[in-house]
Amino acid sequence: MEQSSFDEVRSEGGEVYPRQAALSSRNRLSLFHDSGHSPFYEEPARYNRELAAFVINAARG
Repeated sequence: MEQSSFDEVRSEGGEVYPRQAALSSRNRLSLFHDSGHSPFYEEPARYNRELAAFVINAARG
């Protein structure tokens, strides 16, 4: 599953995350399927890209 806005995200079982979608239209979900509890350690390049994008987006307000 790729990153997307929460209103488009469905879990492997197909359920939607409506509560998260209602919080903000700027929400994004990134799932790290190749990581356990430490994506910053297990997938550092992707994690750093995701974090940088988050910071830039947050700074724009």
